Parts: sequence; structure tokens; C-alpha cells
Amino acid sequence: MKRKKILMIAPDLGYGGAEKSFSRWADLFSEEHDVTLVVFNTASENVYVPSHKLISLNVPAGRNLISKIWFFVQRVTRLRKIKKQFSPDVAISFLEGADYVNVLSKQSEKVVLSIRGSKQYDSNISGLIGWFRHKVLMPYLYNRADLITVVSKGIEIELREFYQVKNTVPIQVIYNFYDTLNLKKSGSEPLSEGWENLLNNNEIMICVGRLARQKNYPFIIRVFAKLKKLRPQLKLVILGGGQLEPLITLSHKLGLSTFSTGDKFTTDRDIYFAGMVKNPHAYVSRASLFVLPSLFEGFPNSLAEAMAVETVSAAANCPYGPAEIFDQAIQEIQEPKFLDFGLLLPTSEERENDQLESLWATALIEALKNDSWRARVMQNAAARLTEFNVQKFRSSWSEMLN
Repeated sequence: MKRKKILMIAPDLGYGGAEKSFSRWADLFSEEHDVTLVVFNTASENVYVPSHKLISLNVPAGRNLISKIWFFVQRVTRLRKIKKQFSPDVAISFLEGADYVNVLSKQSEKVVLSIRGSKQYDSNISGLIGWFRHKVLMPYLYNRADLITVVSKGIEIELREFYQVKNTVPIQVIYNFYDTLNLKKSGSEPLSEGWENLLNNNEIMICVGRLARQKNYPFIIRVFAKLKKLRPQLKLVILGGGQLEPLITLSHKLGLSTFSTGDKFTTDRDIYFAGMVKNPHAYVSRASLFVLPSLFEGFPNSLAEAMAVETVSAAANCPYGPAEIFDQAIQEIQEPKFLDFGLLLPTSEERENDQLESLWATALIEALKNDSWRARVMQNAAARLTEFNVQKFRSSWSEMLN
């Protein structure tokens, strides 16, 4: 294949699944092509430090509507100049803000949008501005791309049916890829003495992901409170940074003791908020059960990576990703499904729902104590992850670039 000049655009390189994929894609592309990364600014912490040329537009985030519009125009203008300077063959953007800037700064290059998660079910897109984004801005944006790549079939359906993306705009499903051998190696790395003691000598339920509305941690904390009444020895560990105070307040309201970074470490708490950790796989591999309670996703890396380190996993049947990872049809379910690759549960809810939370609690208890099912899942889950490999990723992107 002819060596191509690829421009990759993202708001920043901070903590998140999209940013992680952005970094991994850049590493792979650079093996055969010339890659330049562009970010809006470097004000946030660069969790994924690039080994490639990095250009910052040096445009801050707006604090009000007027400044947001002004900074948006600046981003488009500056990216247009960069495209004229570099003359890329392909410009690939990650996340909605970068997608707008990519489309509106188009020159002669092929504009590719990489859609990483559901927008239709994103409860943060609300109100009049949310309606305008759903009904006007996103359809305009998506229908002016040369190609859209998505991480799951569910997102492809959403784009065609909800956002009315025309058939003239190709949509290509390119699944995330995983190196199961390296993930297992990371999972076996040692932890501090306190964490080793906690994880190896207790029954642990673990969640991974930033403390954001999308991840729906209040729901799993309410479920956990029910679980503790039936299984007092169980503990919950949550890995991820973000706004911690509301979760601690809820935990204490439910009579659950908590640990968070900065506290003196002890093994007698109910819930452990560990914050961001360098190697989450080492924690997950030692847990009894990984749980994904998200309201919506795209293709949740944390679930796939838990399966790769052979931790029995349970996930909400949210839009989108868990059903496809578990090799199931994309459809609503009303009852838990104990599958060969993990436990698929009815979609979680933000509001309190005692019946749904009790349903989850009962199913999770079964997932913890059903030894024959657990053995089958541990045997099958890692093998399932081989379907999402780097060779298939390379083949898909080679097809797109040509």
C-alpha cells in the first residue's frame, strides 16, 4: 500500500476509552504511514503520551455560549490552515467536537469520522440544545463525511435510523482489538501489599471506568447494598477518576463503609474507590466478578479486557456493545441471560427501581456461586476475545485507506 499522510484529530489525550483507542490507532498507523496528531489544547493531563508528532490548536474550552462559538470558529480556522500545510490524504476524528471541526475544515482529503459511542441514548444531550444537536447538527455532520467508522453494529443502526445518515455515506464497522497475551501479562503484575491482601483474600466485585453519569455507579451501589444483606463478605471495588462525593454520600446513606484514595488503607470497608490506577488489569484479574452497569456505551473496552484476563463478567444490555461482545442479537431483554461468555442483564436505570435492582442482585449472587457456569465462562471468554484481533483491524483499515 502507498504510504499515506494521516491526520488524527481529538479534543485531548486525557483519560477515556476514545482517547485510548485514538492512541492505539496512531501507533498502528505509524508503522506504515506518516501520522500527525492534532488536539484542541493540552490543558488536560495527557494520559496517553504520544510518540508521534503532536500539534495543539491552543484553543481553550469555552465557559459560556458566546465563548464556545468563538473558540469553535478558531478551531475550524486553525485546523484548516494545518490541513493546507500538511495536505493529508486522510483526516480521522474522534469524538463529536473533533468531528465537527474535521468536517468544516475539509480540503481535498478524505474525511473520516470515528463514532465511539451511542449519541441517541446519551442522557447528557438534553434540553433545547440537545434537541438541536440530535435533529440538526449531527445529521448535518454525519452526512458530510466521506466515511464513518463505528465500533459496533448497534451504532451503525442508530446512525441510519435515528440520524438518517444517507446510504451514499458508507459506514464501516471496525471493532476494537485486543492483545490478550499482553493483557494477561498485565493482569499478573503484582500490586501493593494492601491491595494484594484485599483482592486475594476476599470475594470482590469490580467496576472500571470514570465516575461519570454514563457509567451509572449509583445503580450498582444500590444493587450492592442488597447483595451485602445476602452475601456479607462481598466487597465492591470501583476504579476510575471523577466526582466522588455523591457516590460516597450515597454509600453512607445505605449504611456502607467506604475507602478512597487519601484514606488509611484497611481491608474492612465495604466499597473501595481506588481512583485512576496505572494498571487496572492487575485489579480486575484478581476479582471474583467484573460488572458493567452502564446506561450506554459504544464497545466497552473494560468488559472485553476483563474477559481477556479470564474474570467472570456481567454487563447491562445497554446500547451498545455488551450484547455483541457476548455474541448475542441486539434486542431488549427482560430477564438475566447466563451465557457461555458472561452474564447479560436487563438495562440499568438512573432512577431508583427496587424491582430491577433486586433482579440484578439475585442474578449477581448466582454468578458468584454457580461454579460450573463460572468455569465454563472462564474457559470460553478469553477465546471469544480472539475474534477482536489486530489482524482484522489492519484488514479493515487497509480496505478503508485504499
